Amino acid sequence: MTTATHTEPAVLDSAHAVAPKRGASARAPITHEMREHLKHHVEHYCHMLSEQGPMSITFVHNNTLFAMQKSHFEDAIEEARQFLGAQGYVANAVNRERYRVGRITDTDIDWTLPRRKKLDLKKTVVATQSREILSGEIYRTHLIRGIAPIGVAEIRNLAQAERATQKFSAELPQATRTTLLNNAKAELVNAKARIGADWTLSDWLQGHLDLNLLGRKLAEVVAGLAEGRDIDVA
Repeated sequence: MTTATHTEPAVLDSAHAVAPKRGASARAPITHEMREHLKHHVEHYCHMLSEQGPMSITFVHNNTLFAMQKSHFEDAIEEARQFLGAQGYVANAVNRERYRVGRITDTDIDWTLPRRKKLDLKKTVVATQSREILSGEIYRTHLIRGIAPIGVAEIRNLAQAERATQKFSAELPQATRTTLLNNAKAELVNAKARIGADWTLSDWLQGHLDLNLLGRKLAEVVAGLAEGRDIDVA
């Protein structure tokens, strides 16, 4: 009885000669130096990866706030700024430019501000005849445009050279200008209607122009009486 023996099929080359089987080509032997070279590179790149799990090689896992880890994150950022001189956030000017080009949106700001637990967004800061200005509006305006203190010399220059008290800033959006003008017109109409009712003309000038006619007139009367002059109080 003849028994068939299983053999690997030979692969013939173009000259019909028997070629080595696939995968059996000669390879350079793996040396100790090659293993050490590979081990060195693996250990080197492991320093860039987190020990907690696989992460992108671009992820920095070292905790630079390790000494402040007892604090809340935002408090730790502030401590690091004071102690190390490090900036934990992107500069406001950069974020304002991102807002200008649409990278940061109004929706982003509306979502973020209420989640800042230390901010009281509902506090009334200014109350006018037509509306109240809440602290949240000021925080939001500061984030978008910035509110920096202005020195006396700069105020004088803005008022005289730039006529800042007589016209809107060129940076003010048209929609905001329209709102301010409409509100001012409404307040003016309402205030003029009070003259003769619960206001005098002097009250109106005092309230809108900070012009104290009554005070000035009283000062003239007192000065005239002191000098013995006849005083016309009409």
